[in-house]
Amino acid sequence: MLFVTATPQDDDIVIQHYLPMWESYATSAKHLKPDCRFTANLGSKAARRCA
Repeated sequence: MLFVTATPQDDDIVIQHYLPMWESYATSAKHLKPDCRFTANLGSKAARRCA
């Protein structure tokens, strides 16, 4: 398996895969925040600052 370090330019790609992951766990849409793409983007920026 090949691992690469994500950069800020990759955030949209990561977020695109993040939401279907939760759907694959049968998470109901009612449990997702309406602005979840924005929130996930903020989370990825915060995580990058902590790394």
